[in-house]
Amino acid sequence: MYSRFPASGYGTVSALRNIAYDAGMGVGAVCFGLLAQQAGYSRGFVCAAALVLLAFPSAWRDRPGARGREAGEATA
Repeated sequence: MYSRFPASGYGTVSALRNIAYDAGMGVGAVCFGLLAQQAGYSRGFVCAAALVLLAFPSAWRDRPGARGREAGEATA
């Protein structure tokens, strides 16, 4: 993540990452609670696993050393 920005932007990147992480934890917990209340915990966990599986290909392509991407190289 930091490799995409100059050192002068690390503070901004860190703050944005922390905001996104905390917001995701809060919104995710509320959404999971609503889903579990309506559909049950089993279906809630299945939906959460499906979301993780949907996000996995993007994270896999974005890892350092991925084909066509060198460590420290910015991607568009």
